[in-house]
Formats: sequence, C-alpha cells, structure tokens
Amino acid sequence: MTAPLTPIEFIARLRAVNWSDAGVYNRMRSRSLLMREHLRRAAWWLQRYPSDRWPFPDLAAAINPAVRADPVLVDQVEEITGGEFVVRAVCLDALHWYTLRSLPGVVLPDLPDPFEPLLVLLERGGGFTLISGYVDVGLALVPRWDVARHLSGEQIVELDSAVLDKIDNP
Repeated sequence: MTAPLTPIEFIARLRAVNWSDAGVYNRMRSRSLLMREHLRRAAWWLQRYPSDRWPFPDLAAAINPAVRADPVLVDQVEEITGGEFVVRAVCLDALHWYTLRSLPGVVLPDLPDPFEPLLVLLERGGGFTLISGYVDVGLALVPRWDVARHLSGEQIVELDSAVLDKIDNP
C-alpha cells in the first residue's frame, strides 16, 4: 500500500482537476467503475466505523470527530470545488480524512484508501451528482444501494491510468 496523501497533496491534485472537462462522457465507463470502487471501499470502512452518512460518509468524523482540517485548507477546497455541493462536501470529507491520516500515532485498519477512487474519478473529468437512488457520473448511473450490497471483497477496478484508459478506449 502506498503512503496516504497529505492534505496539501490532496489539494494540489484537486487544483489540477479540469472541472469543465468536455471529455467526461468519453470516460464514463472508467468513472462509473471508480465510483463503484469508492462505494465498495467506503462500505468496508463503515463496517469498522459506522456512520449514518451514505453513500459519502465522513470517515474522519466517524473515527475521531475532534479531528478537522485546518480552516485555511477548508477554504481552499471550497474555492476549488465551487458550486458543486455534493462534490464540495465529499472533497471536504476527504480533506478531513487526509488530515486524520497525517497525524502521528494514528493507527487504522489495513484497508484501502476510500477517497483515492473518487479523486481519480475527478481527475478523469470533473464532478458527479446524486439523483434518486443513483450517483450520476456523466450519463452513467451507479446505484447507491445500501452498505451491505457494496461489501465485495474484490477490487472493482485498478486505479492505474493506463488500465482506465483501456476501459474507455478498448
């Protein structure tokens, strides 16, 4: 497993996202798989640290509600994500997560990073929205289902850009 991102590294990657990417529809296959991978990972984390927020839990608050990101960094994330309410909320949850992960002495289960698939999804073409029972990632609808239905043991998709490109351009 790779080292977790720091909050600063997370923000740097968010800044590089092309939020108005017109090519989002060309990458909807990989983006829908990335969303499913996020939901799978989040479900496993929620088995250890329950939260009433689904499909986008604030895992840092579920683990330690006292840990919140620096307000200056929160402002940066809000500025970067703009008017995308759901995306902004999820990115703030991720910022708090990376803040928690960067603290010395924090010991967490050996589970994969729940926010990396979402960050890769954003990097592949901007945001997503919620509609009744689904997450819309650009003309592809991913069922929200409940936590139990996302508890698959097998990784849904590799987060490697070459693998994702091949999925979108077979």
